[in-house]
Amino acid sequence: MARLRCGTHELAIETGRWTPNVPDARKCFRCHEIDEDEKHVVCDCPVYAELRVAAHEQLRNTCRLAPTASLSFYHLVAPQIVMDKELAKLARPIGLQFVRAVLARRAALLKESSG
Repeated sequence: MARLRCGTHELAIETGRWTPNVPDARKCFRCHEIDEDEKHVVCDCPVYAELRVAAHEQLRNTCRLAPTASLSFYHLVAPQIVMDKELAKLARPIGLQFVRAVLARRAALLKESSG
């Protein structure tokens, strides 16, 4: 989680900085048109949609949020910014589990596509 927050991860937005002569080096390896940054991976990339839906549902149930509550990037990655202290304590492990699952799926897909 800290690596994602600090930008010391292996998403293309970071690794693409080291290959400046490759125009699409920062693009999502699945979407191909959008930079693969933290927000894209956590909030938007369709590859992780079912993981995201499950995490949002778990957040809503655990933190007793309204079914229509709008959940942001911060609910999963930095809940202390958008929730009170007690709810953030409940939300933090859900976000961590989600980020781990996303990064594991990404690694498996990259391995599959390269080999």
